[in-house]
Amino acid sequence: MAWLVMLCIASINQAEGASISTAATVTIDSGQQTQDRDTVAYTSKNPLVISATRSAKRLEDVSVPTTVLDAEMITQTGQRRLDGLLMQIPGITLFQEHGQGIQMQGFSPEYTLILIDGEPVIGRMAGTLDVSRVTLHGVKHIEVVEGPSSSLYGSEALAGVVNIITKTPNAGFSGQLSTQLGTHAAQDHTLRLGWSAETMDVQWVLNQYGSDGFDHTPSEFGVSAPAFEDLSSSLTTTWRFAPRSRVKVQARASSRDLQSSFSVRQSASTSIPYLDESSRQDFSIAPSIEWAVGSRVFGFSRGYWATYQTDQHQFEQQTEQTFYQDQFDQDFLKLEQQVNVLWSNQHLSMAGVGLNRETLGGDRYESTLQVDGTTGQPEAQQWFAFIQHEWIPSERFELNLSGRYDRHEDYDPQFSPRFSARWQANDAWTLRASVGSGFKAPAFRQLYLDFNNSNVGYSVFGSTKMVEGLQSLLDQGVLTSLFLDPANLGTIQSETSNAFNLGATFTPTESVRLRGHLFYNDVSNLIETQPVAQKSNGQFVYGYFNLDRIYTRGARLDVDASRIVGQHHRLSLRGGYQFLQAHDRDVVDDLRAGRVFGRDLNNRDMKLSMADYSGLFGRSTHHLSGTLTYQLVDVQQRQWDTATSSLRSATTPTSVSVTSRWRSKYGYRDLDGNGFANREDEFVDAHLLLDATVTKTFSLENTRGSQPLQLTLQGHVRNLTATTFPETNPSLAGRQWAVSISFEW
Repeated sequence: MAWLVMLCIASINQAEGASISTAATVTIDSGQQTQDRDTVAYTSKNPLVISATRSAKRLEDVSVPTTVLDAEMITQTGQRRLDGLLMQIPGITLFQEHGQGIQMQGFSPEYTLILIDGEPVIGRMAGTLDVSRVTLHGVKHIEVVEGPSSSLYGSEALAGVVNIITKTPNAGFSGQLSTQLGTHAAQDHTLRLGWSAETMDVQWVLNQYGSDGFDHTPSEFGVSAPAFEDLSSSLTTTWRFAPRSRVKVQARASSRDLQSSFSVRQSASTSIPYLDESSRQDFSIAPSIEWAVGSRVFGFSRGYWATYQTDQHQFEQQTEQTFYQDQFDQDFLKLEQQVNVLWSNQHLSMAGVGLNRETLGGDRYESTLQVDGTTGQPEAQQWFAFIQHEWIPSERFELNLSGRYDRHEDYDPQFSPRFSARWQANDAWTLRASVGSGFKAPAFRQLYLDFNNSNVGYSVFGSTKMVEGLQSLLDQGVLTSLFLDPANLGTIQSETSNAFNLGATFTPTESVRLRGHLFYNDVSNLIETQPVAQKSNGQFVYGYFNLDRIYTRGARLDVDASRIVGQHHRLSLRGGYQFLQAHDRDVVDDLRAGRVFGRDLNNRDMKLSMADYSGLFGRSTHHLSGTLTYQLVDVQQRQWDTATSSLRSATTPTSVSVTSRWRSKYGYRDLDGNGFANREDEFVDAHLLLDATVTKTFSLENTRGSQPLQLTLQGHVRNLTATTFPETNPSLAGRQWAVSISFEW
């Protein structure tokens, strides 16, 4: 069991992971040895991952569904932003609302926690975190843990966790300079510089990203996707002051400026044009200390502070009169202490405590009522503690038990346990199972929002503001009716989930690996918006309530296969299929009782059954994705004068990748008033998206340094079929071309 000790040490020295890939990769003969044609070679890297258990473990030893996207996949698919890469995972789809959010196991974007090197990314708008904010430059690999992870990470991890692990610099001086130009004047420029010595690492990344936007309906005023410019930078410094101990400081900053336009129709023949200008700034700093006492006790002391600000201004184009203005501020502070103890070769424990403190400000929160009766910007404090124990009686069997206690000052405490197990039956079969619970805390807007739309005339109040807000409107005499008694309105509670996962990995040969799992999530106390009163202008007053009960269930199958032909040809396939059902229990009960009706296209009433139920909006029942990659490696030996050149040889690998993503139809609107999509005109049709990438790399071996010099040329086309949905998904552009060049040393 000495490997367990090595893995614990690796959690200190290699917290960013090793050379990672979800699937095994092929080691290609460089020409020193020969192979028979049509032979198969397959070597598993079996990477170390840290997100599933908050400690370094080999991917095949993890007992919960985990996927890793490595740097090789980032390069071969030509992706530059996080949203494009996550779409390579079967079952993960983009959800366009206030940015590009991700949908996992049928859950909306607000239920997935996004981390960078283990720290949360803040700045959600209406629950959606725009993952296109995250550049892939300087990223080593990405770990995706599916299923509730609240037992280790708390709220927002009810659906799962996405952890972006950044690179560490190579020994000596290293760097990368790259640029990409594409359709719609898209541009992506990056400079990465790194230096590493025996006791210290320093790395700096600067990225500029922008586009002129595009418009599906040029005959109408306004654009489908606005023009924007994004600038981001990160600086990481690491000091190794003792064996297996280090101090690390990471700082990140980014900004975005966006310009758009739209029109408001006044009558059948006239409309007023408006301009929309918005900006975003965010900054974070994360100091940490990792230490070891002997060979069996390891500790992590972490701090994290982040701030996020947005400013939006909409005004009439001709008169420049303000139509709408909104400013938003968010500050987040986290302090955490974690200790790992290796009791023996079969028992490893982990425990931690921490504090989260969050403050919001802006036009919608200035006069918020606090729990103590004062007014001002809303702020909340949360204490948490977590514990985990791993028992490994043999290398083929493992049990994991974890739990986390969260105590928030504005809602009831939450305890989230999880139990998982892994059993390697033989060299071909490995079985995994897990059961656990998760929770999603009420968002600040659901607790503290105090918003009155002066243009349209409606109002929205958070649960802590509802009684005061309704009383104020009653005093003003603008309410005509109350749907609920304010005396019976209490503070909303956390959403909770119970989940089950059962999976298996089958490796029939060294060149093929199949991974599959079944999942089931039962969610209660789902927070929904509901009208509570009506105003004299005909508009409504809305509030947040624990109403719905839903469940998501499904199955996913992944395949990873690779084949070597001759010395220099490699063909690999990576893909999968997901089946998903996401249902509202109240709707299911009503359908089975025969209480649900709809209208056909001829406006005739009809009784609906379960066969007519499509589930929650935006969820496809079937989802297929796959990437087929061909690689050719040509090795050319060169003998140069060492007095004038340090080059021994040059390798020029070429790769061609084609990525396909298909999803079945999904509902997006309700025209007959029954709360779900059941008519053909309420669905987005099934569709296929295709991407293709050609990459040519010139790798020059350097005798004066361990790192080769690499020049990479790449051509990329996205959405080959030019599929668009101007009405239902305006952010989906047509066919997009891009070319890039990168120099790395």
